[in-house]
Amino acid sequence: MTNTRTTGRWLAALLLSALALAATAALQPRAAHGQTDLSTASPAAVSEPAAEASIQFAIAAQDHGGSADHGEGTDHSPSILATRLIPGIGLLVIGGLLMGVALRMGGWYKRKGAGVMAGGLVGFAAGVALVISGLPGGGDGDDELRNPMPATEESIQAGLAVYEANCLSCHGETGHGDGPAAAGMDPPPADLRVHAHHHPDAMLFGFVRDGIPDTPMTPLGDVLTAHEIWHLINYIKTFE
Repeated sequence: MTNTRTTGRWLAALLLSALALAATAALQPRAAHGQTDLSTASPAAVSEPAAEASIQFAIAAQDHGGSADHGEGTDHSPSILATRLIPGIGLLVIGGLLMGVALRMGGWYKRKGAGVMAGGLVGFAAGVALVISGLPGGGDGDDELRNPMPATEESIQAGLAVYEANCLSCHGETGHGDGPAAAGMDPPPADLRVHAHHHPDAMLFGFVRDGIPDTPMTPLGDVLTAHEIWHLINYIKTFE
């Protein structure tokens, strides 16, 4: 029993240390590598050239390690491994060991066993949360590039100008895919009333910038700036 209690104390100390590290890790943005947080920064907070460079850097970082299908690949960046998955797995192990020790101390039926069991459950639950948040598509999605341009009337009007100059001929005035140049296209232009609302911002950005293979959708990355693409995305999301 003495050995069990000693083991429980050591595990409890490890759990507290791991929880402290996990809390610190959880407060760090998943995509933070010294870049600007483009999902929350207002355009006024960043100069135009700096914002442009930051957006392109973030997109390049997202594409690295991803598949060619518009950034849907798995993220294996060291930051997520170091701040989410490894601490999460550690908490799972420590929490599980604590619950095992608690059972030998009487579990919920003994005062000391119940305390150790509660600590183990907390650690295990925290581990599960961290591991899930570190998986591709898990957590709050902070690792996914988001549109830094608020959908203001000014942004939507800027997007309209971009749309009329580059997209209307194929997608039509209302985004149906029935523009004057759409006749005979195989496959036909996408119906933006549907696609604009069913794809995340990062994927829409990739479609515009890189085009879509084996379709008439050609890349516009050499024609439009990142800001223009974001304004365009705000505009096409007004289609209903």
